Amino acid sequence: MGILSRLNTLIKSNLNSAVDRMSSPEREIDILISDMEDAVKKARQEVQACLVSEKLAIKERDRLRAESASWEQKATRAVQMGEDDLAREALAQKATVDTLLANAEKTVRDQEAYVDELTASLKSLEQRVAEVKLRKGTLKQQARSRAGAGKGGSAFAEFERLSGKVDAMDAEVDIDAELAGQTSREAETDRKLRELDRQSTIDDALEALKKKLQ
Repeated sequence: MGILSRLNTLIKSNLNSAVDRMSSPEREIDILISDMEDAVKKARQEVQACLVSEKLAIKERDRLRAESASWEQKATRAVQMGEDDLAREALAQKATVDTLLANAEKTVRDQEAYVDELTASLKSLEQRVAEVKLRKGTLKQQARSRAGAGKGGSAFAEFERLSGKVDAMDAEVDIDAELAGQTSREAETDRKLRELDRQSTIDDALEALKKKLQ
């Protein structure tokens, strides 16, 4: 289970229900708070790591943008010199870079969205921890008043059960994706079609560049 799923499970957990399932509430409430504080610490570390990854992704995106612009400039000069073959080669290089650029831009968008979501969950969990600490005495009193009403082991037993369930769902998704994959023959046909489309795109780009210069 990813850290976001774990955070959201903790955030949405029902305190009263968790206390009712505790076999030793006086001790397990303290453990609950300690575990939540540990989750906050790990979430902060994850946010920091993601911010570093985001900066690297942005740097790579900007590099590819500059490289794409450079190949377009080279193609322009080649057309101005009457070197169509050289212009096509430059445009082919630009098309390759543009594919990488599109992937890099998606990576940046995904990374930014993940950081925003993780940061929001972190803030919510911090508020949740503060709430549990504030209610610590009340929760222990509640547990004492309900002593013997129910048994349940660790307060995080349900949390771990949910973790395993989500992990299993993730595995099923991976299997479904693998089964849905193309055969090697279909993949080769698709590759050839993409190559034809790519060549047509380069020719169109060359004509567009010529019209732009005219």
